[in-house]
Amino acid sequence: MRHIIKIGQNVPVLPLHNAILRNPTLWNRYPERSFQGSPHEDIDDIWVRCRARSAWDPKHPEKFMGVHDSVWYPEYHELKSAIDPILFPLAMNVQADRIGGILITRVPAGKSVKPHIDPGWHASYYDKYAVQVAATPEQKWCNEDGEMVTLPGDVYWFANNVPHWVTNESAVDRITMIVCLHHAKSIPQTT
Repeated sequence: MRHIIKIGQNVPVLPLHNAILRNPTLWNRYPERSFQGSPHEDIDDIWVRCRARSAWDPKHPEKFMGVHDSVWYPEYHELKSAIDPILFPLAMNVQADRIGGILITRVPAGKSVKPHIDPGWHASYYDKYAVQVAATPEQKWCNEDGEMVTLPGDVYWFANNVPHWVTNESAVDRITMIVCLHHAKSIPQTT
C-alpha cells in the first residue's frame, strides 16, 4: 500500500490507554470536529496539541488550521507521563524537526470515520503518524489502496491527502493517537 506504511510495533501504549480510561472527562472538550455531517461526527477526541484555543473563531473555522505554531493543551499535562515515552522516541526516529498537532481519537464500537481528505495548511505541512492505543482485528484503517488492520502498539505513517477512513465493526472502542511531525526528508513512498 502506497498511502500507509507501518513503521513500528510493540510501542508501550498500555500506560496511555490506562491514563485515558482513568480520565474520561478529557473526551470532547473541544467538539469542533464532530459536528453533524462531518466525517468525524461519530467519534470522540482529546486535543493534546494544536493552535492556541484563543485563535478559534466559530465564524471562520477554516482559519484555525492555517499557518501557526502548535501549543500544548491542558490535556497534555494530564497525560504527559504516558505520552512522552511514545512521542519523543517517535519524533527522534523519523528525524522530526517540528511537532505539530496531536490528537487522540476514539471510534466507538460499531461506528466509523467516513471517507475524507484532511484540509488546510497544517495537514499539508506535517506528516501524520498514528500510534494505535487500543484496537481489535475487526477494526480497519482504509484508503483507496485497501485496508490495514492495526494492533495496540503499532505505529504507522499515513497520507492524509488521499481519501481515507476507519471502520470499527467490533464491540470495543478503537483509540488512536495521531501525531503530526515535520521533517526535512519525507517518508519514502512505496509502489
